[in-house]
Amino acid sequence: MTTERHRDAETGQFVTPTIAEQHPERTVTETAHQVSLAAHQALVSLSLWIDAGNAGRDPEAITWGRLAKISEEHGEVIAAYIGATGQNPRKGVTHTLDDVAQELLDVAVTALCAYEHITGHKGLALAGLSSKILTVAARAESAPRAAIPADFVTRWDDLHLFPFIEDEDANITGYGHQDRKQFAEAVNHFDEICNGSALDVEPWTADNIAHRWAALNPADDERLILADGPGAIPGTFPITTLWGQR
Repeated sequence: MTTERHRDAETGQFVTPTIAEQHPERTVTETAHQVSLAAHQALVSLSLWIDAGNAGRDPEAITWGRLAKISEEHGEVIAAYIGATGQNPRKGVTHTLDDVAQELLDVAVTALCAYEHITGHKGLALAGLSSKILTVAARAESAPRAAIPADFVTRWDDLHLFPFIEDEDANITGYGHQDRKQFAEAVNHFDEICNGSALDVEPWTADNIAHRWAALNPADDERLILADGPGAIPGTFPITTLWGQR
């Protein structure tokens, strides 16, 4: 598949659209699903590529180089911000805040690749990052309990990430009003993996899938309260469901 690039009107540089921009018809969860799988694989591949390029060096020196690279990228963030605020009178304004944001992402990517390097390239960097974010937020007592798409994702293994969760009654719930046909197909795939082989029952179809509105239960945020529609109760969000049929 070929991704069309376009020239940015402000910078004149060619840019590649994000997955969300390439596929505006997809739900947030579907986009996050593809991004997560691709990002896990890309981080591992990128880190292995860097290691391969330094294969002749001492292993400790390679690790030092990977860690030092994070500091170099940090310096580029500072340089970009100086350029964005015009603090050098001779050069004036040479960057934008978007440039600063991109440099910050370079720091993050470099750090995550270093994480993969020192943990044996197991593809756990993003999972480790998510866990760290939640730990820090909880420590700061600032973790919100509004529902987010990540609350409704099932990671079976490194290759299978599903845009829904299953409760103890085998009900399936996904965040957002997802495409019913695609949702049913994902549940069928999930059931096949759980069963270990192709199912000998009729597959789920779009007719089995329902769009609803819900909010987290204040007394137990692992349970939902159904709502009549958006805004019916505080914190209402859309869900896609396969309930009472499995």
